[in-house]
Amino acid sequence: MKTQRFAIGLVVLNLFILTCTLFRAQSAAKPEVAPVLRCRELYLVDDAGRVRAELKVTPAQPKLKMPDGTTGFPESVLFRLISSTGSPPV
Repeated sequence: MKTQRFAIGLVVLNLFILTCTLFRAQSAAKPEVAPVLRCRELYLVDDAGRVRAELKVTPAQPKLKMPDGTTGFPESVLFRLISSTGSPPV
């Protein structure tokens, strides 16, 4: 009789541990997503390791002479797509 009680208690304990493990695995499957990506440059690289696209912030150039005679160029954003040959397609 004692062996039967021990076996039933062991089965109940194993079922409890199994259900706890399953509930814990389901709650861990929902990773938090970062709402914002902050960076100065972002590169997209293909399988061969070549840069295929870039997005970067270029700094201001206060002493740059423009074609119309004015000086200065503000901070800007550069987006460039690069072809498989390594040159911009446009």
